[in-house]
Amino acid sequence: MERNTLVGSDRGGGEQYLSNSGASLSSEDLIAVGFKEQHHFIARNAVIFKLSRNRHLCLANIGTIEEELWLCESDHQNDKKIIDMVSLHNYKYNGYIDIQKVKGIISLVD
Repeated sequence: MERNTLVGSDRGGGEQYLSNSGASLSSEDLIAVGFKEQHHFIARNAVIFKLSRNRHLCLANIGTIEEELWLCESDHQNDKKIIDMVSLHNYKYNGYIDIQKVKGIISLVD
């Protein structure tokens, strides 16, 4: 199978999802480009990359079929309180994320 090959759809047949035969990233790969480990009560294996203006990238559930990358904005007084977030990459729709895409996103939003 090619990278990000369509392999099926949800039960209703509407949403399509992707499979990725390429190697997934590890926490160590992301830490090497500036991410920090983040312990989170919902997401497992999460790392964050601090951006300017109370924003950060969060990549969670790395290497699993629940992998997702978010752009998050924190409250000015409490940086643990997320006030807005946008999903930038989701395994179900995009397959595993690769390091080139992560670096590209960082260069666009930082």
